[in-house]
Amino acid sequence: NDSQGCIPNLTFQERLLCFGGCFVIGTLIEIMSFGSFGAILLGHPERFAISFTLGNIVSIIGTGFLVGFIKQFKNMSDKNRRYTSLIYIGSMIGVLVSALALKAAFLVLLFLITEICAYIWYVASYIPFARDCICLLYTSPSPRDRQKSRMPSSA
Repeated sequence: NDSQGCIPNLTFQERLLCFGGCFVIGTLIEIMSFGSFGAILLGHPERFAISFTLGNIVSIIGTGFLVGFIKQFKNMSDKNRRYTSLIYIGSMIGVLVSALALKAAFLVLLFLITEICAYIWYVASYIPFARDCICLLYTSPSPRDRQKSRMPSSA
């Protein structure tokens, strides 16, 4: 298949194994990076930034094995994912630049939060109605407000 790029000879099972391996390794790297999270607050964000970003890159490579690297790039460039992908990649770069060049803990944290939110929004774009559900979390009234709205008006 042309969309599989440099790995056209892998079977579906091999692709699943590569995806699973990358996902597990990437997630483990990300989890282990939080062991150095406290160093950010002490002004040494480098180790955290490098390991967390590396974990994200390994995880994204895993999805390339699953759907093919060319298709993955096309998916990331799709009109529904383009801005989220740019924000996600930009925030990864922002984490690294903030940590390695600027050594600015606040910016590392800001880009980290942005990166996590963009990743969640990106993943949600593949799950039917997931983005709608996320939006409902922020737009639906609280239980107390719902009770008030059910009560008859006193007019």
